[in-house]
Order: sequence, then C-alpha cells, then structure tokens
Amino acid sequence: MASRSSQRKSSAVDKLSDYDDICTDILVDKVEFWSETHKMANHYKTRRKVTEREILDVIRNMIQNKLSPSEAADSLLR
Repeated sequence: MASRSSQRKSSAVDKLSDYDDICTDILVDKVEFWSETHKMANHYKTRRKVTEREILDVIRNMIQNKLSPSEAADSLLR
C-alpha cells in the first residue's frame, strides 16, 4: 500500500506532466514546431481546436494588458 505522501507526490508529478503537455502542444507544436513533440502523459489528447492565431492573440493581449501567466492560461483554456 502506497503512503499518503507518495500519493501526493505522484499526483503533483502527474499535474506537472499534464501542464507540460498542454503548454508544449499549444506553444511549441502549434506555433514554432513543424511536428508534434512527445507528450509525457499517455492519456493526453491534442487541443487542435486552438489555432495559431488564437495563441498569438492571447500572447499579444498578455503583453499589451500586462496579464499574469495564469490569466493568459485561463484565456487559452476556455
């Protein structure tokens, strides 16, 4: 039986992996890279509904309106 702290660490690692996969898909695969990079989570499904134009608009908006990274992420994930 796994200890409570190892379960907590595992879920933190899983969450970090999920965020990494999302950011890589949206910011690297969509904008700068000609291919799809390897994702850490086996269950990850690409978010191809988000277009390059939408991503660049969010980044522009973030810079112009001095949005925090979490506000910019929220607008990308809507």
